[in-house]
Amino acid sequence: STQLDISPLPNEAGWHNTDVTITLTATDNEGGSGVKEIGYKLTGAESREETIPGQTAQIFISTEGITNLTYWAVDNAGIVELVKSLTVKLDKTPPTITTQASPQPNFFGWNNTDVLVSFNGKDNLSGITTVTDPITVITEGKDQIIGGEAVDLAENTAFTSVTLIIDKTAPAITINVPLNEAEYLLKQSVIADWSVTDNLSGLESSSGTLSSGQAIDTASPGTKIFSVSGQDRAGNSSTQTNKYYARYHYLGILPP
Repeated sequence: STQLDISPLPNEAGWHNTDVTITLTATDNEGGSGVKEIGYKLTGAESREETIPGQTAQIFISTEGITNLTYWAVDNAGIVELVKSLTVKLDKTPPTITTQASPQPNFFGWNNTDVLVSFNGKDNLSGITTVTDPITVITEGKDQIIGGEAVDLAENTAFTSVTLIIDKTAPAITINVPLNEAEYLLKQSVIADWSVTDNLSGLESSSGTLSSGQAIDTASPGTKIFSVSGQDRAGNSSTQTNKYYARYHYLGILPP
């Protein structure tokens, strides 16, 4: 009768992720002729057949895949034990895992909306058991590392990550001159003063009715519109429009 010891033991799914050592130990009944030899045969991922003299034998399995072991002992009287069997499933290779971010970043590598990061795992041997669920990233900021993992049935693990830079805030516009609803005398010399800033992705472009430092229009009476726009590198844009007046006299009081 042959007893089998396997090291390491398989996991709950029946898989190994490291090389396997099998020890066979045969005994004969009390008063019997004694064990002569142990025979075994491997088929599948590994294939070989051996007869080992004595009452112990060790078998090493290192090839990935499914290997079928049959084994038996023979005593000195030539009596052969009823053949026993064992299936060894070995997967030492981590799965593959890929990421997909949606939407994709723009030319500068920035997103300006929430980003959904999905993970896809694949394993060609034992099969995938778990993959990180999709993650929706809503936080603004640079160098946000979003990671996920895939695990196969043999408990091999693969990791991956994607780095996101998100800016959902439009540039800040400041118009010092002309202020909204400001009143100026006709033909008064008034110099435009405005700025556009962006503290995250950075400013890509800005424009105004006039460049800062130029004289605004007070040449003719009436209501005037002054507008400033800006766009950052993430594609956020903003516009501010101020209304001002050019009059003969302050407070809109015209001469008779």
